[in-house]
Amino acid sequence: MFPLFSDSMVYHSRRSHAGIRLVLVTAVAFQQHLVTCDAISSHSRDRLRRTTPTFESHDVETLRQVLDCGDLCVYIGLESKEGGGQRERKGASSAAAAGGDLASAVHEIASGGPTVPIRRLSRKMHCSTAWLRLLSSCPATEWPPPRNVPETLHDAFTMGGRAAVSDWYFTDRYSGGDAFLPLWVASDLDARIASSSLEDAMRGIRTYGMGEARYMDHAIARHSKGSIVNGVGVVWGSERPWVEVLLARHGAKQVVTVEYGRIKVDEHPIISATTPSQLAAMMLTHPRWFDFAASFSSLEHSGLGRYGDPLNPYGDIEAAVQTWCLLRPGGLFLLGLPAEDPSSSLDTLVWNAHRHYGPLRLAEMFAGYEFVETVDPREFGDTVPSSSIVHVLRKPVAPEGAS
Repeated sequence: MFPLFSDSMVYHSRRSHAGIRLVLVTAVAFQQHLVTCDAISSHSRDRLRRTTPTFESHDVETLRQVLDCGDLCVYIGLESKEGGGQRERKGASSAAAAGGDLASAVHEIASGGPTVPIRRLSRKMHCSTAWLRLLSSCPATEWPPPRNVPETLHDAFTMGGRAAVSDWYFTDRYSGGDAFLPLWVASDLDARIASSSLEDAMRGIRTYGMGEARYMDHAIARHSKGSIVNGVGVVWGSERPWVEVLLARHGAKQVVTVEYGRIKVDEHPIISATTPSQLAAMMLTHPRWFDFAASFSSLEHSGLGRYGDPLNPYGDIEAAVQTWCLLRPGGLFLLGLPAEDPSSSLDTLVWNAHRHYGPLRLAEMFAGYEFVETVDPREFGDTVPSSSIVHVLRKPVAPEGAS
């Protein structure tokens, strides 16, 4: 039986504010209903062998049946394409089935630059399915990941051939082991949060350049009122706690990092860490809403196998759905995704490093959210746009389509 929470997480929860105790609760009673990752993997392989001639030659529809993800594994903005792993959603509105209302959602750069039309899509949010799938997400059983996009999954990964493919290959396995930086020291975090200088606060923990840190700091500051200040939120994916420190500096009450690898946070009153399956266990046993979520250059990796995660063509989209499901109505999502410039970016699969987002896949990521703005890094004096562009999304106050 794999543990839901480490001893350090349980100890930390006793020292934290009452609200976050539910986030890091030990779901001991729930453990008896779980099976090991080995059992899950064996069950999936058995089903594949029964339904296909060989395990390697499964098609997208068989993969979908094994994953049991239903509408979570569909590109709702694309027309059905025979053999492309697409299907028309039952009960979908005619606008959504045809790609949505092009005029009703416009992606606009904050500084008044060119506008980019993004289709407004509606997605059925199967939150219980999303959490059950995340709960059973196990490290990849085969390592290293495929050197090239598997032929049988090529259409699914490229949205039926609509995304270009380029090569940049990595093997950075964290899933099932320790994170890149497995210990975050409380005294170091406190010093950074209290620092009067952004440069001092970021020194030694930046994953990217100081330009990205300034950019994310401005984006957080612009939207801190109403969601981040005194709020409880989640950060998806962190090799180093730079986004967490920025959020704490802008008044966040609690920040929970969700990372493939294990991170021990040394008894800090604001920042804590967990794994995807542990978060899912909490949402299934002690559900609660979060005020905000943030991610900078993280979701684009989901499902590509680079970090030891299982291959999933829709991994980033599922992560966007999971974020929607944990946010309170009106909660904000600060989402940083790779794009040289939203006005000219093309949809590209850079195997297996990340995805590069153009209008088609952005529409899939935005589905179900209200679009607030795209923060232009040039607004803050950066002449070269950031490696990731931050989009600000909001969960509707009266969300539709949740289950």
